[in-house]
Amino acid sequence: MTGGLGNWETRETMTTAGPTAFDAAEVLRRAGELHDLVDAHGAQGDREGRLAEPVVEALFASGAMSVFTPRELGGAEMTPRQAMDLFRLLAHADPSAGWVTMAIGMATGLAGAFLDRDTARELFRTPRLGIAGQGTRPGRAVPVPGGHRVSGAWSFASGIRHSTHLHTAAQDTETGATRFFIVPVEQVTLLGNWDVLGLRGTGSIDYTLDGVFVPGTHSYPSLSTEPVTGGDLYRIGIGNFASINHGGWALGVGRRLLDELSAAVRAKAGRPARSPRASPSTSSTRAPRRSCAPRPRCSTRCGRRSRRRWRAAGRSRCASRRSTGWRSTTPRGRCTRWPSSAT
Repeated sequence: MTGGLGNWETRETMTTAGPTAFDAAEVLRRAGELHDLVDAHGAQGDREGRLAEPVVEALFASGAMSVFTPRELGGAEMTPRQAMDLFRLLAHADPSAGWVTMAIGMATGLAGAFLDRDTARELFRTPRLGIAGQGTRPGRAVPVPGGHRVSGAWSFASGIRHSTHLHTAAQDTETGATRFFIVPVEQVTLLGNWDVLGLRGTGSIDYTLDGVFVPGTHSYPSLSTEPVTGGDLYRIGIGNFASINHGGWALGVGRRLLDELSAAVRAKAGRPARSPRASPSTSSTRAPRRSCAPRPRCSTRCGRRSRRRWRAAGRSRCASRRSTGWRSTTPRGRCTRWPSSAT
């Protein structure tokens, strides 16, 4: 694969037929076959703070990164259910791989759907095109002739280390409208500050832009729901795309957690339990346990009439029970140990 996300029928010039799109069912089948490869490189991704290159190559080649790219541009343009299945499969193998796929897949697909047609077709000629970024905290976009000057600082650019372009939000300083801007990664200042406990392989680093010029053709309104390219899928809006992504990812991680727990339990099944008293590591340090002797109880029972007499005398318990603090709950019987004032 040398261009875009699909297999272009004509590499040098775009034909009216466009690229050969990925088949969604075939992409899902290939993603299932990637489990062992992705799983085997999970630890490496955690160490290096990015996915291993063999995994990235396989994700692009299989069409997984084209999950939301319009078919007209060579993508799989999966349904929400198919996309959730894809993210579930990959997250089960490695949570970081699933996360990066959903991040790049969404940003790339939205750019293809909402940029003007000519710009999108030209952009998707980029070899191994990948678009990633952040849109929850907009930067500043100052209108200038032909486009905008974009500045700001953003966090959580998952997958940016494996991308060719940035997809970032900024607010137009004149209109107040928020737009997404597509910027080549070479013009972005990437900050290597992703030092976390989990999802280290996503490489979700921070990044900044300082007055970078972005042509007007390379941005679109952030709340777009009328696609220029592609079908009805893109009418659901970016918020619903995010829900699909995170829902499928969570299903995969949850299933992996249950599988790991089940394997751990099976591995321990049939092993004889070790007595704490027989353990040499604890027998010398553990304090001897005290025997739990039963509480002393009164040999007689206090009846209702006797209790009334006790209350009249300003007492509430049988003398034999005052030391233990144990109250009688038996309504029948009579206690013989009454103080002289109560008889």
